[in-house]
Amino acid sequence: MGFRTIEDRVIERDIGETIIERMGERITTIVAFAEENNVEVLSACSLEGLRLEVDLVTK
Repeated sequence: MGFRTIEDRVIERDIGETIIERMGERITTIVAFAEENNVEVLSACSLEGLRLEVDLVTK
């Protein structure tokens, strides 16, 4: 599957589904499999599934 990076490049990554858990709450979410030098990122969809959000003021 293709993804657009913050640098506006398109990269190809395999995707899958996994379960994540936070404080006893579990959700199923889609993941993109990173390559060795990629940064680990939790998507907005995963955060929202856990009823979390990014604070754009304090980041």
